[in-house]
Amino acid sequence: MRRYWMTLGFICVVFRGMALAGAGPLEQEIALFNAEQEGEVVVSAARYKQVVGEAPASVTIITAREIQQYGWRTLADMFRSVRDFYVSNDRNYSYLGVRGFSRPGDFNIRILGMLNGHVLNDDIYEAFLLGRESGIDLDVVDRIEIVRGPGSALYGTSAFFAVVNIVTKEGSDLKGLMASAEAGSYNTNKGILTYGQQYENGLNLLLNASTTRSSGQTLYFPEYNDGDPAHDSGFAKNSDGEWAYSLFGKLRYKDFGFQGTYFERGKNVPTASYATIFDDGRERTVDGRYFLEVKYNPQLTPTLGLLIRAYDDWYLYKASYPIDVPPPTINKDNTPGRWYGTELQMDWKIFSWSRLVAGTEGQFHHVLLKNFNVDPFFSYLDTRDRFQVYSLYLQDEIQLMNNLTLNVGARHDVYVRYNAQDNKHTSPRASLVYEPVEGSILKLLYGQAFRVPNSYELLYCGISFVCNPNLKSETINTYEGAIEQALGAHLKGILSVYRYDIKDLINLTNGGGGTFEFQNLDRVRGQGVSTEVRSKWAQGIESYFSYAYQVTKDRDTHEELSNSPRHLAKAGQLFPLSIEGGSVGIEEQYVGSRKMIQSNGRVDPYFVTNLTLTFHNLYKNLEIRSSIFNLFDARFSDPASNELAPILQVPQDRRNFNVKVICYF
Repeated sequence: MRRYWMTLGFICVVFRGMALAGAGPLEQEIALFNAEQEGEVVVSAARYKQVVGEAPASVTIITAREIQQYGWRTLADMFRSVRDFYVSNDRNYSYLGVRGFSRPGDFNIRILGMLNGHVLNDDIYEAFLLGRESGIDLDVVDRIEIVRGPGSALYGTSAFFAVVNIVTKEGSDLKGLMASAEAGSYNTNKGILTYGQQYENGLNLLLNASTTRSSGQTLYFPEYNDGDPAHDSGFAKNSDGEWAYSLFGKLRYKDFGFQGTYFERGKNVPTASYATIFDDGRERTVDGRYFLEVKYNPQLTPTLGLLIRAYDDWYLYKASYPIDVPPPTINKDNTPGRWYGTELQMDWKIFSWSRLVAGTEGQFHHVLLKNFNVDPFFSYLDTRDRFQVYSLYLQDEIQLMNNLTLNVGARHDVYVRYNAQDNKHTSPRASLVYEPVEGSILKLLYGQAFRVPNSYELLYCGISFVCNPNLKSETINTYEGAIEQALGAHLKGILSVYRYDIKDLINLTNGGGGTFEFQNLDRVRGQGVSTEVRSKWAQGIESYFSYAYQVTKDRDTHEELSNSPRHLAKAGQLFPLSIEGGSVGIEEQYVGSRKMIQSNGRVDPYFVTNLTLTFHNLYKNLEIRSSIFNLFDARFSDPASNELAPILQVPQDRRNFNVKVICYF
């Protein structure tokens, strides 16, 4: 580290005289404001607001307008449309793949999710939840920042492949009450109430509540069409239902802010996971989550900003598994986790050519893992775990020249009383952002990240699991080059080339005899190229097209990873209608074939088209949104994880619809 800082100091001294006087503070603020109005501002890439093109990462911003007019219902719907990403589903959870990497069953543990800067990943499974299980109502979302590449230099564990920051609206954006009702296929219904207001004393308040219920559908699994009368010829009936409800609140008064959320979601599971009884109807999972956060964010001087925040988080996972041991019984999981912490951050513009971010954070975790049979009662697991995490991070953005910026930083995390084999991690990153001419940006990016084995991987010993306290952390090194090019006044193109190397990847292995264990097994290399073109026209027409080619292999066996498509292609178009405020949104999504996890076979590639019609102000602030997903009724499946054996692939939704009515008061 000493050599690192000496080198950094030398660079600063050498280039200080070379730094040219850029735009003044007022001009910079105006440029930032204009970019924010266009949805081209990101906070999570460097922990302060900056124009997307200046960020030390490859960034995608999803706007509220896109969410509404493409009819996306959940984060999973949205990610199906984003360059480099793809989604799979096992009829219980949605799993996010990025740049050719996705391990179904890992709960999105290698992507860090945040809500207004607050980390959403829990401390038992490290899960970033995407579907209805996320508890996030997209009606209150202003934008979603998707920052590709390792983010551990600022955020620590789990920021392995990407950081996703969901930024909600302010109360002043609504100025009253909004009520909506949804109805869709599979007897799915949702109700939402949202209130927002900015009062004369400056208080900005946003409140949101929603409830959802779905009966699900009958699903066919040929693996269970085995002649056993109990398997009903492979059909799982009345086993796909789901319910969820959520509460969210956010207020801001001067330099003080508060936000909190509570949600719970239950899902019937039709796949007989973990060797449970097929088509029993009693297999279900329940996820519950809350957090409270208070922060103080003053601008002490024109060049010095401060952030102080404290938070309290809680997560609960409950599951019921009908098993035939014998005698037949119900096996249950009950795994609550609670953690709280504080963070202090300083944002200091030391010189006109240098901006320093420094911070420290402390976290205190309490985890309980329980697994037992109900009748007759038998306990397989009753483990309590307490640990702490202490972190320091430092980042400096140095304007070497008027059109050349260097960003360097690192974070050091120390885990105290943690069960993993390694408890200290230092994560550096560096980038160069060069704008040779106006509208053309070149980025060279490098970063390291880590992910500690979570409490579930380390300590879970159940009826079919063997725990492994000897796990060590996964690490990744990522190299990327990106070109962002304005193509006239209305077009923007992006080209990105990358490579990453993963060491000590943790995999769930089948130990035989129906048992599972997590082990550090694999070294993985992924490489690829992706491109995207976006357009915006004065008439309200918007479109995008993206294509990604990616190859992800085990470095020892040279075999392609399972659930890793080589080709992804996506396109979307928004067109205004002659009816006042009306629009039509069309999306096309292609995902290439993928290797199955439990066999050498492959699931077929698929092509899906979605259509959404939106009508604003039809009658006294009434809005109607109608969507058809999988318009041409494509049949497709996702690879099944080891936990679903003998099922090899999981069928996905056929053509389905959703109608939403929104009223503003």
